[in-house]
Amino acid sequence: MSCSHPSFRRALQLGSCLLALGLVPLGSALPGTAVRSADGAHLAALIGSPGAPLWPASGSAVATARAFVQTWGDALELQSQGIDLQLKRQGKDPAGAEHLAYDLFYKNRLLFGQGVVLHFDSKGALVSLNGRVPRLPGKVDAGQPIDVQQVADRLMDVTRDWNPRIGKAELVWVNLAWLGLPDSGLRLAWHIEGADFERAVEQAILVDALSGELMNSWSLIHTVQDRRIYNGNGGSALPGTLARSEGQAATGNFDIDAAYDYYGDTYGYFWRGHGRDSIDGLGLPMVATTHSTSPPCPNAYWSDGLQQMVFCNGTVTDDVVAHELTHGVTSNTAGLIYQNQSGQLNESFSDVFGELVDLYNGDASVAGAPGGVAWPAHGTGPGLDTPNNARSSCSTSHTDGVRWLIGEDAAAFGGEIRDMWDPTCLGDPDYANSPLQTCPSGDSGGVHSGSGIPNHAFAILVDGKDYNGYSVSGIGTIKAGAIWYQTLAWYLVPSSDFEDAYLAFNLAGSSLLGVNLADPRTGLASGHIVDSSDLVQLDRALRAVEMNTEGACGGGSSVLSSDEISACPAGDTFFSEDFEAGLGSWTVSHSAMPTPYDWVGAGNLPVGRAGNAAWCEDRNVGDCAGQDETGSHTLTSPWIQCGTLAGRPLLSFRHFVNTEGGYDGCIVQVQTAAGTTTLGFDAWLFNPPNAPLNAGNPFSGIPGFTGNTSSWGHSLADLGAALAGADSLRLVFSLGKDGCTGSTGWYVDDVRLIDCGDCDQDGNDDQSQFLVSGTHFMPMPSTLFGESWSPGDLPPADDTVTLCVSARGDLSSPTESVTVDLNGTVLGTLFASGASDCPGSPSRRELDLSPAVFNAALGAGADVFGFHSSSDVNTTLCGPSNHMVVTLKYRHGSAGDLDNDWIPDGCQSLLPAPAAELSYSGNSLTLSWNPVPGASSYRVLVTVDGVVEDLGTTAATSMDLSSRLAVGPANQVETVRVIALD
Repeated sequence: MSCSHPSFRRALQLGSCLLALGLVPLGSALPGTAVRSADGAHLAALIGSPGAPLWPASGSAVATARAFVQTWGDALELQSQGIDLQLKRQGKDPAGAEHLAYDLFYKNRLLFGQGVVLHFDSKGALVSLNGRVPRLPGKVDAGQPIDVQQVADRLMDVTRDWNPRIGKAELVWVNLAWLGLPDSGLRLAWHIEGADFERAVEQAILVDALSGELMNSWSLIHTVQDRRIYNGNGGSALPGTLARSEGQAATGNFDIDAAYDYYGDTYGYFWRGHGRDSIDGLGLPMVATTHSTSPPCPNAYWSDGLQQMVFCNGTVTDDVVAHELTHGVTSNTAGLIYQNQSGQLNESFSDVFGELVDLYNGDASVAGAPGGVAWPAHGTGPGLDTPNNARSSCSTSHTDGVRWLIGEDAAAFGGEIRDMWDPTCLGDPDYANSPLQTCPSGDSGGVHSGSGIPNHAFAILVDGKDYNGYSVSGIGTIKAGAIWYQTLAWYLVPSSDFEDAYLAFNLAGSSLLGVNLADPRTGLASGHIVDSSDLVQLDRALRAVEMNTEGACGGGSSVLSSDEISACPAGDTFFSEDFEAGLGSWTVSHSAMPTPYDWVGAGNLPVGRAGNAAWCEDRNVGDCAGQDETGSHTLTSPWIQCGTLAGRPLLSFRHFVNTEGGYDGCIVQVQTAAGTTTLGFDAWLFNPPNAPLNAGNPFSGIPGFTGNTSSWGHSLADLGAALAGADSLRLVFSLGKDGCTGSTGWYVDDVRLIDCGDCDQDGNDDQSQFLVSGTHFMPMPSTLFGESWSPGDLPPADDTVTLCVSARGDLSSPTESVTVDLNGTVLGTLFASGASDCPGSPSRRELDLSPAVFNAALGAGADVFGFHSSSDVNTTLCGPSNHMVVTLKYRHGSAGDLDNDWIPDGCQSLLPAPAAELSYSGNSLTLSWNPVPGASSYRVLVTVDGVVEDLGTTAATSMDLSSRLAVGPANQVETVRVIALD
């Protein structure tokens, strides 16, 4: 049976359809069908069969749940792992069915972000459960936790310009993999929340309770947009002076009256449509502060700590109000963590219900001319609701209508900030594996951009659409809205990701089968009843945007590549610094600015890097007007003596970049007795700066690293031109800021200066003998004539050729792209999947070419790369900031480096290679070889999954590999090589 069959409401019970979900059955003797996540990391659901509930009604829902867990707890891996359940919330849905949400505890501590929800039918029988029950390691190091006062200061490591008050501090168990981050293993951590309401900062952190390491952080402020923001000049005290309370007449002040009326619209939608009494479901007073400068402006936000909204001038619109209040609903239901995919879902639910209120209060819930049952009127009136066309294309000028646009009425934003019908119209991803799904850390893992994926699914489900191989017939706003609310209220847990949500939406839809749903306009039965065909459309809409998959992140806009590059291992390292002892003899300085600060030595490095590094914060201060924080922060090495160099001087360092894209950025300079030289684009061999910095930065027009990176990167530069024969130098690393806004900053580590000579005296320095690498800067290519780069007479490639391009230009549409050729032979097309128009952090893409394709395109003499933009690219759109930075990298001349160590074999004494063989005995894996006359030792190299590993040098003629390589398919050993050394 196909999973698109009309009986899909029950198909979740069938193994064939579970596999199609990307989920796998547990295969236990549990009742119904148990489902585990595709990666096997957690139990996702247990679903009863038609007419056969998981457990019959046994008194109250809580008593039924207790009886079920006592019987099946071991099979569910609850009791068998020592996991206890604690009731968190309970309630009934429109069908009269009850739901119980439980937190999970292990060794009396919360398993952070995990949980299960049990679902009952109207007669009290348990019919399904879903959520996340993780598999825990057999042993964990609980140890003695550090006192909370010793780790609370980690809040200052996240954002320094604030005065936090701690609102929550609890010991929890966490694995960062549960939050969409690299696996950290199960660790005991302090979960701490702090707030500084006058500065609009609310932050959560996880700190390792044993070591004090800062593990993770995210904002508790849920803002309406992700764009450049400015502070106003008014006050930031909250809540301010009471201007209008329930039942009072209009004041004549638009923002105050509009907030009052749109609060009423949002309350009315949730009450009449879903039976929800205010944000918490219990009649919580709905508080707002208007004319505030707290956000900073222009913006609006929901504060979990204050349980209220705050508005800058020009942001009080119907969809913005409903959006932010929905963040409060989410906090009181699923509690989705505001980071990565759970944060993208959080933001999307706010967009969905914000747009539903916008459509309903303008009588525009159905595409076409406004009409139908009228929404209760009020003095402010609806926002912009026409044209309300069924969308077919981007609608930046509103010619195709305002339906599915977010924030189109907010004057402070200058127009819509997201498009649910086609998220790519505003540079956001429209499906889970889109190259636009980059999950930038500067946006808490892409909470605003990645929200476009579930947003797109909802718009498809309401209006219908053919997309990504799926044809969806629309089911309208009443049915789709009810399914979305049911999912948010009862089928998600704090760390739910897209795969969890895919299952949750389908389960929630099935739970509403046959229900006569309420009309949000009247609160009465609407006659809209969910049937099996609606569930088919629901599943198709979710599959169309690939929410049934793990999804992609980091799809090509990171500042740095995570690849490593050879840094002349045969060369002479004449200077190195790893900052393990702090900044040492390096000096720091800053230009005049209202908030002065300097580089510091730092631990607790991003993405789990060990040790210490130098760090300059890109501090979030200033308003670009009255408090202009434009300035530079400089780290300068001591004078370094290089004397007379034998070969090419190279600069190697590793770094992590998170700055405000385009406006704040990082540059590298070299000082000699002759003056200071900024390293231009052509000096970089790998991981170069990605853009000239914008006007307003003190380094405007200078090549800089700007934007966000998802990993540490290794950068390599040629200092030959900068030194120009000098016998000493200083290195200068500088972060330049414009007048306002910021991000994490710049971390620099493992700085090395290398004299790369020609050890085998073949006329080529030891770097270029095996590696072709270089960078070129050019304007964005014109449509007709394009741009070109001639790196010279290129040698043939022995391995994959990578051409990396960072571009800022008119590239948001799928018809806007850049085609690359070599000597007239087309190599491929970049940006056709859609990037962004004039992004602060340039869009980055890579073209990987096989040696056969590349070598066939090589010519005789100078080789020329051509770059040609498609006819839809407007090369004047981004003005002078249009550009491309192109980096070429590939290996050649491998015949001169038989042991793949990037050192010319002519510089080493290599004896004939001995014959070697691998032997297995039980669980032992032994490599042995014949002795070679004259050999004093042997070096062992293996290639595992395509990567060469050096296992070290030994005088013996065998090596036990049992502890280094797994026997069997876990690691695939392609080659083993033993090198005899004299």
